[in-house]
Amino acid sequence: RVRGRVGRGAPVGGGGLVVRSHMFWTAPRVFWEMPQSLAGDLAGSGLVIVKGDANYRRLVGDRAWPVSTPLSDIVQPWFPAPLLALRTLKAEIAVG
Repeated sequence: RVRGRVGRGAPVGGGGLVVRSHMFWTAPRVFWEMPQSLAGDLAGSGLVIVKGDANYRRLVGDRAWPVSTPLSDIVQPWFPAPLLALRTLKAEIAVG
């Protein structure tokens, strides 16, 4: 766990930006297979930021959802915290 400041301002949320590592982040598994230990660790987060096209595709199961499907409809049943997914569109998989 690394704590730090974002930019030159006050720590985000009064507690700083927390960067956490876990072997799951680089595993070839979809996000609903997230280990309970990691899900429990993320559950107390105010916001989880996931970046990259591969991680986005892992969030949606690399499935051809209707484009009008909100991302929250897919991840809300199992993702343990508020989520921000950042990506550059490199595959035809898209929702929301």
